Amino acid sequence: MPGYSRDRFVDLSDRESDELMCGICLQILRSPVVTPCCRHAYCRACMGQWLAVNSSCPNDRQPLIASELQYPQRLACNLLARLRIGCQFSAYGCPHVLELQCLARHEDCCRFNSDRRCADCGQKVGVSTEGSTTCDRLDGPVVGPPLLLEPQQLPLQPVAHNCVLSLKQLNESLAEEVSQLKCEILKLKDRIKTLTDCRDNYALPPDDTQSDHINQVLASARQRLRHPEITYCSLASGLRAKAVDTCREAITTYDTYGEIAAFMSRQFNDCHTSSAADNGPNKWYTMAQAVRCGAALITSDRGWIDMRFGQLRIAVFCVAGVGAPLQPV
Repeated sequence: MPGYSRDRFVDLSDRESDELMCGICLQILRSPVVTPCCRHAYCRACMGQWLAVNSSCPNDRQPLIASELQYPQRLACNLLARLRIGCQFSAYGCPHVLELQCLARHEDCCRFNSDRRCADCGQKVGVSTEGSTTCDRLDGPVVGPPLLLEPQQLPLQPVAHNCVLSLKQLNESLAEEVSQLKCEILKLKDRIKTLTDCRDNYALPPDDTQSDHINQVLASARQRLRHPEITYCSLASGLRAKAVDTCREAITTYDTYGEIAAFMSRQFNDCHTSSAADNGPNKWYTMAQAVRCGAALITSDRGWIDMRFGQLRIAVFCVAGVGAPLQPV
């Protein structure tokens, strides 16, 4: 922002005007700064715009950067602060003339400033073209020196602002925003519940559902007892027939995968401690599961058989060494 217009000042001599003039905008200094080379004073805004495109002093063209600018002496600052200047809203009817040091505070609260804010609550205060409003609160005293005009010449106009009403409107606006946020929170909670339900649908079923599933698999297996499907077998024909018969007995007798597997392993370990190809003790293992679980390969060179009874898969295999662990791959 350039300096203050010369016409706004009262009782400012030509000599004072020349001494306090910015060398760039040729107006009275506003927030002055001083160059270190020639000690000339300029408006801070004017100097900033100059150094944005130049790297030298406007007066003697010496190299200059913004960080080298200095504050003027206190005497010059005090002289500027005591200059008497008219309000910038004088064209709208403001009659105030005050010292330059009080200008900014006055213009912020000037009754003719359409962008002013209340000094009590900080809310924006507007004025009508006639300067009258329905507010019962009159304008407070003006900060600054006395007016040049007589008090009876000034129009006593109410201020277009009511602190209580303004704060009430602000409170209502904030309450509406809070209500909207609460609605958004409820929507998000519903969304979270929906996603949680979808996740639970893909989670492992509870025990009762698992039991129903096992019963369904075993029911299909019992329907296929006479027609098993042998997907792989490396056992001798005698052991093969033994495995099929034992599976039929286990499926007919037991109602869980674990019981079927334990019965099969026990029957083979009790009756067949070793096979013809064995050179040492062996141990038999059984795996029972639903076909949909997929097939697991078993590392066993001692013989094994993989059978399907409907939806039930049973694999019996031999591992060298007593107590040798199950080795699925």
